Amino acid sequence: MAQERLAIIRRDNQILLKHMSEILLDEPLIDNYNDYKARSLNVEKRRQELVKITEDNHAMLKRIIAKQPNYSRHFHHTSWLVSCQLILLVSSGKLCVAHTSKFQFL
Repeated sequence: MAQERLAIIRRDNQILLKHMSEILLDEPLIDNYNDYKARSLNVEKRRQELVKITEDNHAMLKRIIAKQPNYSRHFHHTSWLVSCQLILLVSSGKLCVAHTSKFQFL
């Protein structure tokens, strides 16, 4: 009796498996695919924002190009020359650096 019941269950499982594989492998009976392309409703608004951002970027670029530097190349060069002279004086022993951060000449 138990053998017959197991045989029936196995047969039913085989039939179910066959039906499930047919369902998965066959073409669907209803064609419900949408063939239209998704289209945004605010394309014009986004295009206007892009144009505005581009114009702002061009205006900012013009301001950056027209801006004069606010540092003096001559000042930095002379400061560098003074630093080089002080380094040479300290390294040659002609100038001692005091603990009070003021220079003393020998």
